[in-house]
Amino acid sequence: MDAPDAVDSVVLDEAAAARRAAAVRAALDDAGVGAGDLVATLCGNDLTAVAARDAATAADLVLAPINPRLAPAEIAWLLDHARPRAVLIDRGHAAALATARAATTGPGAAAATIVVDELADGDPTDAAPARGLYGDPAAAGATLLFTSGTTGRPKACRRTSAQDGARAAELRATYGLTADDVHLIACPLAHSAPGIFLRAARGAGARTVIQSGFRPRAFLDAVARHRATVFFLVPTQWQRLLALPDAARAAADWSSVRCAILAGAPVAPETKARIAAWLGPDRLWEFYGSSETGTVTVIGPRDHAAHPGSVGRPPAGVSLRVLDDAGAPVAAGEVGEVHVRSAAVMAGYLADDGTLSRPGERDGHVSVGDLGRVDADGWLTLVDRKHDTIISGGLNVYPAEIERVLAEHPDVAGAVCFGVPDDEWGQRVAAVIAPRPGATLDDAALQAFLRPRLAGYKLPRAVAYCTLDELPVGGSGKALRRAARARFAAALRCPPRRCPRRDPSRALRRDLSCALRRDPPPARYGATRPARYGATRPARYGATRPARYGATRPARYGATRPRATARPALRRDLPCARYRATRPARYGATRPARYGATCPARPALRATARPAPRATARPAPRATARPAPRATARPGSRSGATPATACGRRRW
Repeated sequence: MDAPDAVDSVVLDEAAAARRAAAVRAALDDAGVGAGDLVATLCGNDLTAVAARDAATAADLVLAPINPRLAPAEIAWLLDHARPRAVLIDRGHAAALATARAATTGPGAAAATIVVDELADGDPTDAAPARGLYGDPAAAGATLLFTSGTTGRPKACRRTSAQDGARAAELRATYGLTADDVHLIACPLAHSAPGIFLRAARGAGARTVIQSGFRPRAFLDAVARHRATVFFLVPTQWQRLLALPDAARAAADWSSVRCAILAGAPVAPETKARIAAWLGPDRLWEFYGSSETGTVTVIGPRDHAAHPGSVGRPPAGVSLRVLDDAGAPVAAGEVGEVHVRSAAVMAGYLADDGTLSRPGERDGHVSVGDLGRVDADGWLTLVDRKHDTIISGGLNVYPAEIERVLAEHPDVAGAVCFGVPDDEWGQRVAAVIAPRPGATLDDAALQAFLRPRLAGYKLPRAVAYCTLDELPVGGSGKALRRAARARFAAALRCPPRRCPRRDPSRALRRDLSCALRRDPPPARYGATRPARYGATRPARYGATRPARYGATRPARYGATRPRATARPALRRDLPCARYRATRPARYGATRPARYGATCPARPALRATARPAPRATARPAPRATARPAPRATARPGSRSGATPATACGRRRW
């Protein structure tokens, strides 16, 4: 259990940041790094990261932040791909960089290394920076942002200074950031959203508080102690806050907060409702966007209840289109690929040869592979990632939809769903589920919870369990489906099914019916197999005849008719205009005109011959009373004699 002081929270000293940035700028000049060059950073959440950003902006460089939580081999790949002229680090990550460089002989190994927190503070006025003073909060330099890599290797997303400036301006306008705000940062500054929120809030003159990491209790303590007004969290962080004991959550002080911003991954409507109820009214905001596109849609505190599941509508200056595979707009409510155009959309992905490209661009609109639908009023609801779609039996299954439903279960803290190969269906749905602390999940109970909420083909057919810390999600809360599939494939097990799997071959199913179904057969077939599977009749057609078929047996069920519970006298004796004077509602005493004039007289048989056979054997009355009409009328019938259909039954 974390204590409130387990994570440092520091108020950003703008003057100290400017002095440190000046020292970094001087070190870059000494390393021969000039305007337009690319520098990478490998820093934690502290003054070092801010000073490195400010120095890159002042020197008109391209900044490439690297997530310090990556493995050395991953860091090595990013360095080889980005090819920076220098790497700015703090002392705490020097060993990780050395290990990464030892793992590669590519271009990344040649970059100069500058340990920022070992430099003596410089004087911001010693050199004229290319973009104003080091502490100029409105400055927004160019960046190279690495995506989360949910579909493979991370992509290097190049953004110009103008594009980042447009994004920062949009955030200030959307959330009304001013100099009176206190901006609390609890996410890694190497990620896209925390970095641009830092620039937007500093540009508005807001005070900045930076946490070195995220711990739920420490975060709540920082909110109350620094009187934070604005902060951004990803869904995983909110889940950990909601998992706190009731007493800890009840003690949280949100009175200073006016904008609690949520983004980074899909969130179940029930989870958003819990967050909003805890925060209080008019505090929870959500946006949908990406490193490539900037903000795409925003939903405010007063719209969550009216539009559950939606991620909002585009803000001013953003054009949103939902297109099919041919590039044509889909109808309102139909699923398509989300495309966006705005001043904040990236310049392109950086290729190994240094060129930029925007694949899949349509009329200036860029897509990152998300699927969604827009209603008639313009509200966007995300469905899933295009490349994560599971195709089972020819039907599309969206893992994010299943994850949202699983999140509704009171004992589920998180889940990641993905497809695994299946010989019969092509793919089947698999899920890795993290129970809440202290909860125990039962496969059968979980399936019973999902069945009323999901179609049968969407139900997880293979399940594995892990702790919330082991759940394969990225730093922003996005599900890492490839990692989940690779890590938990051997641990997947099949939950119980309501009925046995059927063999796809109809002939084999017919010949091996008893083997494919349990012995004795399932209850739905009664004690014996139905006629089409063998020589005996199932219970539902057995010794007693269903009331709807009356007292006589139709021809297709053989020569003898099972006895049924007698119909009420009122129903049996009612006249029916359609079938003549004394005929009961469907199977009356006289034959309708369309069946001819040779129908055997039934009233006598029903009134006199039937009551006695009920206590004895019925075949005798049938063998004496009915053969004659069958042999004389309609010899061309399907059964070779006058069928019982001649008695007036239109349908069996």
